[in-house]
Amino acid sequence: DLCQGWRWLPNVGAAVANLGIAYANLGRFKDAEVASDEAISVGRKLVQQSPEYRVDLAFELSNRGSLYRRAGLTKQATTAYQESIALLRAVARTKPAIGEPSLAGVLTNLASLWTEANLDSRAEQPLTECLAIYKRLAVSDPPHYLEKLAFTLNRLIVIKGLRNNHTLVIELSRQSVTAARGAITYDAKGAQTDLAEALLHLGAAYFDTGRLKESEPILVEAYMIFRELSQTSEEATEASAMTLGTLGLLYRATKRPEEAIVQFHERISILEKLSTTKPNKYLALLAEAQRDLATSFEALQMYKAAAEAMGASVALYQRLSVSQPKYLTSLASALKELSEIYIDGGELLKAEAVSAASIQILRKLQPTSDSKVREELATALYDGGLIQRKAGRTGPAEAMYRESLTILRGCQSDGSEGRLFQLSKVLNNLGNVLRDLNRMKEAEPIMVEALAIRRRLASQSPGKYAAHLGRTANNLAAVYADLGRKDAARHMLGEAVAAYGKVAQDDALALAAERAQAYLSFGVFLYDEQRFEEANSAFKSGADIARPIIMTASRQFGDLFVTSMAEWALSMANTGNVSSGCRLLTEAPQVVASDQAMSFAAKVRQQVCK
Repeated sequence: DLCQGWRWLPNVGAAVANLGIAYANLGRFKDAEVASDEAISVGRKLVQQSPEYRVDLAFELSNRGSLYRRAGLTKQATTAYQESIALLRAVARTKPAIGEPSLAGVLTNLASLWTEANLDSRAEQPLTECLAIYKRLAVSDPPHYLEKLAFTLNRLIVIKGLRNNHTLVIELSRQSVTAARGAITYDAKGAQTDLAEALLHLGAAYFDTGRLKESEPILVEAYMIFRELSQTSEEATEASAMTLGTLGLLYRATKRPEEAIVQFHERISILEKLSTTKPNKYLALLAEAQRDLATSFEALQMYKAAAEAMGASVALYQRLSVSQPKYLTSLASALKELSEIYIDGGELLKAEAVSAASIQILRKLQPTSDSKVREELATALYDGGLIQRKAGRTGPAEAMYRESLTILRGCQSDGSEGRLFQLSKVLNNLGNVLRDLNRMKEAEPIMVEALAIRRRLASQSPGKYAAHLGRTANNLAAVYADLGRKDAARHMLGEAVAAYGKVAQDDALALAAERAQAYLSFGVFLYDEQRFEEANSAFKSGADIARPIIMTASRQFGDLFVTSMAEWALSMANTGNVSSGCRLLTEAPQVVASDQAMSFAAKVRQQVCK
């Protein structure tokens, strides 16, 4: 009879629900959907009879959401999950011990659905609600809920990280580390993975915010855990490769390129193994790893090894772009970086061919692409201009720089440091080309604009941009000198000298030639103005910088060094220090210089030492 029917209805609902789950596991979507419909129908009838069955109905609706999620039906899955959540919220208000654990589980499922559908902004809300629940539950029942708390924190960190909210990421990561360590004491399943993920998030956030010393031990601990877990987990193996990549970047940032190379090699080895079985998933990561390795070799001036690594990256992106055009941008970028390696290694013919290939790809992509592709094209054209100028082809170099400049000006600027610096590089080098062409009046406003940008950048990050400011001030001084504006030239050289004085010690040797040039040129101007004491100081600074590199310097630099030493001797003689001036000329190192410069030095030596 009717009463007997209602008595058995919960069992019918449970049986049909289990049948639906079985169908879903077999991939029989239609059959699973029919069973789910019946289970939900039974659940609704039961709720009409008694609200105690709301948890059961919520369970069936959650299963329905998971079924649609598996089928890629995001909208339908969302509807099912949200109805389940509404029921469980109502239960949790009066019976939190029953409603909250189930509510947190369905909120997690909804967040996963939205994350998989690239709706991270929507996923944040259910995860935040879920986090609040697990924080309460972990206080009363830590063995069961600390691991879930850590897991939820890690999920939320990924979303927050996408928005570059480093402060919040660091706070959440610390909470996750604490929760995961606590869960490990209860032997909670998955706690080791949660801990490693939290450490990776925390270490990466410290790295991104410049807290490098704090970052390293945390990343090392994360890697050690992932390495142990990778024996039985592909996800842990992939995470270990990711951690090695971050460690490599850390070592490179702390000027330890040899250690960075070790990390990148190990990362590549892992990704090569993974890509043999899942190329679609891992080849792009492998290409990125090869690029990082190439950059580390380049930092050590190991250009052949750098070109091989970047060439491997190019080959991988070429392979990927055949079936996935979205990788064409990455291919063009890798080609551009390969051309830069060839430029630094002095292989201009190879650099020109690779640069042309990069520009060709980016020109095809430009009309339908966003500003990032146009900026990539602007950078590739800048590199092309460098190649043309080094090859002595100033006309094509000017054309490339001007096109690069036009593109950069046309991109909607966000005023970011990177964009401003790239603009200053193009302006600086275009000004140099115009100097080469003896078009000083055109070069001046270009250089002045570059100088203004670099002053702004150097005021914010002196150690990072002081050398670039000094370089542009030096170049502008040469323009003013050629225009006969000696006061302006001297002022610019003074600014160049001041800027080079702020160069980080680690970069000082690499910039020795241009730093010495600025000091020596400044000394010449001061000498011409008969400001002998100041000239002596500038000459001494320039000579001290130049001596360690003078034997390998260019003839042009040799000319400046020889004539500067001669004028320094004259300046010292004018301050009554004749013997020191004579000794300076007689003990000067042998330098490759022109006959004209050597003749001038010989005449001065006769004059000072007579």
